[in-house]
Amino acid sequence: MIRYIEFFGPPLVGKSYLSDNFIKILARNYSVLKPRQLIIRYLISTNKKKKFFFYLIILLLINSNFYLKVKKKFFTKRVIRINKGKINFERKNISFKGRLNFKSFYNSRLKFISKKFISNKDLKIIKDKIYSLNTNQFNKNIYYYWTIENILAFEIAFDKNNNHVCVADEGILQRFFMLTNLTKDKKLISKISLIKKLNDKVIYLNPGVNNILNRLKERTKINNGFIYSNKKQVFDIRKKFKDFIEYSSVLINIKQISKSNEHLVIKNLQKWLNI
Repeated sequence: MIRYIEFFGPPLVGKSYLSDNFIKILARNYSVLKPRQLIIRYLISTNKKKKFFFYLIILLLINSNFYLKVKKKFFTKRVIRINKGKINFERKNISFKGRLNFKSFYNSRLKFISKKFISNKDLKIIKDKIYSLNTNQFNKNIYYYWTIENILAFEIAFDKNNNHVCVADEGILQRFFMLTNLTKDKKLISKISLIKKLNDKVIYLNPGVNNILNRLKERTKINNGFIYSNKKQVFDIRKKFKDFIEYSSVLINIKQISKSNEHLVIKNLQKWLNI
């Protein structure tokens, strides 16, 4: 049984679009969840405190597929940029979830269960690297819990009590790609023991530059998600992904797909995974 798949690649190569379509195909035969959905279900199933139950149910509702579709139109938008080696998460407005402090509660639960699923060594390396970044505390916190969330989703997917398939549009390798480039530490992934578990579970999307530039025009209009500063940054980031793939491939096998036609990509994925 497939337990976990994550998409990997530069911003605007269609990871989210392909992930959503791939989930629809998998859902014909499996129960499929996104990382946060899987973690919340795990938290509910293992919760022993009545005072947490309300928060967990609300979290489940506001991370449902229906709510996520509504959220894209009416709720929080966040622009992500990388400039001069610094990552910035630009806050656009405060969501319903933010007002009721569900994010802080969710992060506290991530921190709690991380002790069960992530080794102390890996946690220390991740925390030290992220909190040494040249950015403010707000950005560091976002990136830290983003990374922990992806790792926990992966580990929970392989928990003996889990019956769901987890599909991540951006997963563990994506987080470590960014952290590697921000810290300039090319040996970082070789220091993290869990990386080798990703063998044959990562799909690298690498279509042509024109596809990225066309999507950038649309992304700039809606002003949401990662936005390239200029055309040069598109080429620079693609080159960094290529370099990262080269030294990651020494540790794990990564499936690479360069086609830009979404139908052909999905068809190739089905053939590769034998579904």
